[in-house]
Amino acid sequence: MDPLVIDKAKYQLKKDDFQLRVVLKYIVITGFVGSILKDVDFEMDGNMIILKTHNLIPSLNITGSYKAEMVLSDAPTYYEGKFDIALMDLDCINELDGELVEQCNCGCETCECDCSSGNARKRRVVRLLKFNVFPTIGNMNIKATGLNPDPTINSLMVQMANEYWQQFYKFLIPETKKYWEPLMIHISNRFLSAISFDSVLY
Repeated sequence: MDPLVIDKAKYQLKKDDFQLRVVLKYIVITGFVGSILKDVDFEMDGNMIILKTHNLIPSLNITGSYKAEMVLSDAPTYYEGKFDIALMDLDCINELDGELVEQCNCGCETCECDCSSGNARKRRVVRLLKFNVFPTIGNMNIKATGLNPDPTINSLMVQMANEYWQQFYKFLIPETKKYWEPLMIHISNRFLSAISFDSVLY
């Protein structure tokens, strides 16, 4: 999980006569290894699981490339470049809903493999269904190219983003949830599929 590499992610925002479409590529996230788990609240009802965690992350670094289209009053503007974002002092509340599923040791659920002979050992793993995160960010530093062909104007736009990021990130997280939640569920389930639930619980 550290570094976490994401090949591609897409996001879109639309409000009144404003639209923003962003495609991120070759995303590399480092810093999860320094995460400190402060609290865990675990509930289980049958095979359904609710997990709430509170963790602190001293710093995260996110790099990658982007392509973006911004439409304002039917006038499109296009951007393309690279970005480097440093997040400091993250305080995260995570709410996860999942279910227990039975797998063969090979990782399959449907037994469409050689282990379907009935001799395979089974294990239970957690499969997430919902993923919510409520972060508080202590500080953020953004670097980006491609916002404007003029280096001076590009620098001014980056400076503006660094001055006003606090006003936008709490809005952006819920507004883009339908894009990032499936991605986080997929990444988490890939990690969780390698961990036997019973070996952790008992």
